[in-house]
Amino acid sequence: MLVLLVERLEYRTRKTKLVVASYRGKQVLRIKNAHKVNGDMNVEKKQISIPQMRGSFQSYHLNVMCNFLNKIIVHEINVLEIGAFSGESTYIFSHYFNSVHSVDSWKNGNDTTNEAGMQNVDMNFVFDAYRNRVNVMKNVSFNRCTSNHFFKNVYKPEIHSFNMVYIDGSHEVEQVKKDIDNSIKILGDDGIICGHDYHWNEGLNKLVRYKFDAKPLFVFQDGSWCVIPEKYL
Repeated sequence: MLVLLVERLEYRTRKTKLVVASYRGKQVLRIKNAHKVNGDMNVEKKQISIPQMRGSFQSYHLNVMCNFLNKIIVHEINVLEIGAFSGESTYIFSHYFNSVHSVDSWKNGNDTTNEAGMQNVDMNFVFDAYRNRVNVMKNVSFNRCTSNHFFKNVYKPEIHSFNMVYIDGSHEVEQVKKDIDNSIKILGDDGIICGHDYHWNEGLNKLVRYKFDAKPLFVFQDGSWCVIPEKYL
């Protein structure tokens, strides 16, 4: 597997480039000037700022990933976000992509590997924080349910037109595998599959490498990972 570590956005006076390992001997991306978010928010001068949970480092590098995708994908991106917590990533996605649909149970005890989801935080409070954060975003919608329930009972191809999935729900490897498999089913060969926790979840790391062994894998410093069809590269 070819793993490409995306390090940072590098800004210069007249040029902005994404610093990334080369792919097949050529630089994957060079951005001329800074990308504008929704036409009026210039990421060279202003990164989307959010309260803690993700932190400024992770928020910045999620912006890097979104900016990267917006530059190489020529059509509108409609995201299915599995696991939204209090909506930090949802908020960022909404500024870069055409639409975001979040799926999260917002229920304590669903993920035995995630301390926040188990007992330290009241997930009803987290759900309220999510709604407060995204309630003015006209391109955001959500279902309060597990991802398994969503794929089996809610998803309808005639209603939902996703071409990207970002997986950051349960951190249990078996559930991540189910989320990846279900994502592949609804996206087909042209879909973009991304997720989180690549750097600090060894089981997830191995799973992603195994599932996408024949495809280039882009990894970002916040732990996000992204598998992109070669036709876009």
